[in-house]
Parts: sequence; structure tokens; C-alpha cells
Amino acid sequence: METLISIIVALLFLSLIVLVHELGHFIVAILSKVKVEIFSIGFGPRIWGFKTGDVDFRISAIPLGGYVKMKGDNPSDANIEDPTSFYGTSPYKRALIALAGPLGNYLFAVIISSIILFTGYTIIGVKPQIYIEKSKGINYFSLAGLQTGDIIKKINDKEIKTYQQIEATLVYLMDQNVEIIFERNGKEMTNKVYIPKNFINLEGGLGISMFIPPIIGDVIKGSPAEEIGLKSNDIILKINDTKVSSFNKASEIIRENGKNEIKITVLREGKELTFSVQPKFDEKNKRFYIGIVPKIPEEMTVVIEEKEGNILSAFVKGFGFANQKLIEVINGMRLLFTGKIDFQSSVAGPIRIVYYMSNFIQSKIALQNLLILVAVISMAIGIFNLIPFPGLDGWHIVISGIEATTRKKPSPAVIGVIETIGFIAIIILSIFIIFNDIFNIIFRDLRLFK
Repeated sequence: METLISIIVALLFLSLIVLVHELGHFIVAILSKVKVEIFSIGFGPRIWGFKTGDVDFRISAIPLGGYVKMKGDNPSDANIEDPTSFYGTSPYKRALIALAGPLGNYLFAVIISSIILFTGYTIIGVKPQIYIEKSKGINYFSLAGLQTGDIIKKINDKEIKTYQQIEATLVYLMDQNVEIIFERNGKEMTNKVYIPKNFINLEGGLGISMFIPPIIGDVIKGSPAEEIGLKSNDIILKINDTKVSSFNKASEIIRENGKNEIKITVLREGKELTFSVQPKFDEKNKRFYIGIVPKIPEEMTVVIEEKEGNILSAFVKGFGFANQKLIEVINGMRLLFTGKIDFQSSVAGPIRIVYYMSNFIQSKIALQNLLILVAVISMAIGIFNLIPFPGLDGWHIVISGIEATTRKKPSPAVIGVIETIGFIAIIILSIFIIFNDIFNIIFRDLRLFK
């Protein structure tokens, strides 16, 4: 039941993003005296709605998008010369109508950002201290001289406050050398590190992980660790004859030696205790485990808080926050189209977006983080629609620009053929994205058949 509710809420958020996009088109079309015939949230058969004037406001059966149907929005339409039709109005008005959808998405993101800043938000992260992992490929951090325990301070002059910011920053710097300023034993050092392309889809990732002290935070019920008597707050000292200085190292040894019984030595209330344990194999994740969860000490927790008490300053800062997310979305699309990240695993269509959002809701993650995700998705939909591909808003803007410059209307027959081909291509792409979403959820996100 909880899953169903979270999916419904996620669909409502997605519908809201679609609503503001289509509302942008609708408002500017009405102001431009272009007749709107249908305003639909969703595609397919009409399941509910009402009519006001000439406009049929409706909710359609497939809640994965929406559209505004305007009079004469097909270049072969008989109404093409009618000034109240889309292709009959001036190219300037057509361009504005097309631009209004993505602009609506942008303004929606600004409003969300302003609300977050006005009500205040808190980010809880972990100190940006790294652990150098054993990598199947080249570990570029290790190659550049970084070591386990180093604390990342800056990446290309961008201040790093939490470990979570490391990958979030480096994902836009793939296939290039970046300057890393880090702290080691209280001393600041600088090295250049090459960031491989497509690292987010590589099995070893960057070859680093968050450094975690060797303290047990929780013991999973029914696990081998519980059976032998390991407890919360036990400090792991050794596994077999290897000294352990991090939880990462402990996990690494367990994964590598899981077929055999291992000896684990812990410190508990000043006493050293040694236990023998036989790890179990996790079929889903394909690894050995004993059932211990790390504890993040309070001194490693980083809390970032921001709040703007003044609504005007929150709105001004909201623009800056939204623009930052806009740049991230544009950079992400640049990486996608230049092949630096894998298209199949990285692209999320409506089904996968709903899946992610419902997971956010089910995990009871802070509302501010969910709203930030909604703002980013809104930006992505807006930017995607600006691509000058037949059938998208960017196409209408380009065609309108050509008409305004040459002062000649393009041939309706030619435009009609191009838009038909574009429409078919979008349908094919949509089908691919839907199947790709299902594939990614089953094989990558849920890992049901790994």
C-alpha cells in the first residue's frame, strides 16, 4: 500500500511538472490570440475533463506527459492562413509560444528553489575523507599519489565540504585532468588527477569510497555476526592476521576471503575479543557478508544549513540556486551527447523518474531533497524540449527564426513531411526509452537477474 501511495504521489509531481510546461504554452498562446482547442495532462483517451469556451481541459489515460492542441498547429491544416491559428500567427508569436513551455519549467524550478531557501534547508553529509579501493582497472587517484585517509578540500577551486560533493562535482569533469587540493596529516597538498570518462557506469567507479572508521554501528538480525555475538560499538582491530584501520578494509577482506571461516578481533569496553565467523553469500549483490553496518562518528558528520528569512532575498537567491542546477543539467546533457556517459544506463524516462521519485518518498527522505529533484527534472524537461528536433519546442523556435529572418513562410508540405518524420522518430525514441526504463529498473536498479 505504501508503495502504491508513493507511486501515485510521484505521478502527481511529474504531472505538476508537465502542467507548468503546458501552462506556459497555453498562457502565451491565449495572450497571442491563438485559439487553444485541447489542454491535456497525459496522452491517449480522455478519461475526465471539462470545457470552457473553446478549450477542452482534460486528463488523459497515460499519465506520462501532456500537450496543448492549438488551432492550425499542423502546417498542412486548412487554417494555416488564419491569424488565430498557430501557423497562421506571426513567427515572433510562434517562437514565444514555443519558448513559453521550457520557460515555465525554469520559473517553476526558481519558485521551488526560493521556497526551499525561504523555509530553510539542511544538508547532512560526511567529511570528504577518502578510501583508496582495490580497483580492477587503473585507480587514477592512487596513481596521482592520493592515499587512504586524505581529506579532499577543493576540486578545481570549488570548495568541497562533504564526501557526497566529490562525485557530484567530478561527474561534470570527466575525461580531463582536475586539480585536487587535499589534506594529509594536517598538511595541504595539491595533485592533478585524471577523471576517466563514463566512470559512473564503470564497475569500479572512481576507485575511491568514503572513509569509514572500523566501528560497528548495527548488527543485522539473523546474520552470522549476530550469531557469534558481535555488538554495536565494537571496534574492529584485526581480521585474521591483518590489522584493520577502516570499515572499508574490513569489508574488503570479508569479500575476498568469504569462502573460508575468518577470525575477527574487536575492542569492546577496553577488552580485545576474537570471534570465528563463516560469511554468507548474498545472491542478489553477489558478495560475501557477515551482517555488520558501520557507525559514522559524530565528528565525521558535516551539517550545512541555510535559510533566508526575507522572501525577496530568498527569491533572488532562488534564481542563483536554480541557475546552478540549470548548468548541471546542461553539462549532464553535454556529457550524454558527447558519449562521456553511457546513454542506455544514464537516461531516465518517465517510468524510471517515477520509480526514483517513489523511492525518495518511501525512504522518507527530507522534503527539501525531493523538491530539489523535482526542480532538476523540471529543468531537464525544459532543456530537452529546446533541442531543435522536429516536434519539439526548439524546432518551432528555429523555424520561426528562419521565417522572421527570410520573411518567407516555409513550404507547408515540406514542413509537414519533416514534422511527420520527426513525430515518428519521437514515438520510436519514446518506445525505446520506456523499454530502456523497464530494463534499467529490473537489471540495474533492482538487480533482479544479476
